[in-house]
Amino acid sequence: MLRNIEISLLRSFATLASTGSFTRSAELLFRTQSAITMQMQKLDELLGCKLTYRSGKSINLTAEGRMLLPYALEIIRLNDELQASFSALKHREQIRIGTSDDYAVILLPRIIHAFRATHPDVELTVHCSNRNQNLEKFKQGELDFLLTPVTAEENIGETLRTDRLVWIGSPGIKITESEPVPLTGFPLGCVCRDLMIRILTKSNRKWKFVYSSNSIVSIHSAIMSGQVVSAVEESTVPNGVNIIDGQFGLPPLPEVKISAIYKNDKKNKALQRFCQHVSEGIRAGTASHAVEVRSLGFASG
Repeated sequence: MLRNIEISLLRSFATLASTGSFTRSAELLFRTQSAITMQMQKLDELLGCKLTYRSGKSINLTAEGRMLLPYALEIIRLNDELQASFSALKHREQIRIGTSDDYAVILLPRIIHAFRATHPDVELTVHCSNRNQNLEKFKQGELDFLLTPVTAEENIGETLRTDRLVWIGSPGIKITESEPVPLTGFPLGCVCRDLMIRILTKSNRKWKFVYSSNSIVSIHSAIMSGQVVSAVEESTVPNGVNIIDGQFGLPPLPEVKISAIYKNDKKNKALQRFCQHVSEGIRAGTASHAVEVRSLGFASG
């Protein structure tokens, strides 16, 4: 029957093989000499052979002991490596980021890439949702950092930059001023959605929401179908669509602020460094516009 050999027995054996002394081994392992002796007796019993013998004042290995030694050292190494790996995983720094899907796709990739190049051991987790949901998660302690749009009237978080809100549509979009403006965007709770509806209503321009989605790729594809328009920050306009400000009787849109909300935790050095990376990247206009959008053949709503 196979028997399990305790790591502590192998560690004591390897130490004894190295020192040749029960007394010295006991000192190194913070055990009593009698405890080391009992461990060696137990190991002899488990393997069914004598592993050591005394020669004068020195403890030497038998042929069986010499056979066991490389196995013992490898098992000890693997055990210590395993524990070190899981210990590092447990204490690995983590930053939980809350943002909208468009910011995650367009604004954050290059910033995260640059941060990861200098902080490879920090785990970044991005949660995409609307601002209200992200704020609630932040208050509950489920998120560490938020990157979110804020209206000009609001005083929320640290303003990283002010961005112009623009109307966008496909190159072939046509809207008559007599028909309701067909809209697409994120579901309720989106700052840009709320602003374009508010501005259209204030301008006495009829509108209808044709398509909403939590996926920015789906929204961009709907726009490319040529049947809907939307309003986005100028820095997040994707490739393949046109800015259509001033066309089709669309009213001018206000500016929005791109803001960061984060924990003021001076002990979390990784979070502080990440906040600095995001701040510098957004202020410098770092964004990834490699997002190509294609029509998925959306039918009119």
